[in-house]
Amino acid sequence: MKRILRKLKNTSGETLAETLVSVLIVSLASVVLAAMIGAASRMNIKAKNYDKELDNAILAMASEGGAQDSLSVILGNDSADPVKYTVNYKTSTGNLKLSSYSIPATPAESSAGA
Repeated sequence: MKRILRKLKNTSGETLAETLVSVLIVSLASVVLAAMIGAASRMNIKAKNYDKELDNAILAMASEGGAQDSLSVILGNDSADPVKYTVNYKTSTGNLKLSSYSIPATPAESSAGA
């Protein structure tokens, strides 16, 4: 019985300051996680739009004809950092095959070609 009473009277534990600091840490971690999810979502949308633009440009160029051709496409003209792709493709009997593509190593190269 004495043991139970001693546990009930024990006042040691977390202080209010410790609790507030731990709540602050969890809150900041949540905000950072939400920001990272938002940034990843925006990058995903941007990549999908670039893919659509690239596909449309390749299909438009391939429909003009040519057994093997090359194409330079600048994607994201409306953004602050457009990217220039050089695409090589082959067409044969209505089939379009992408043979290679290259992306400049630095953003400066892509804006220099624009």
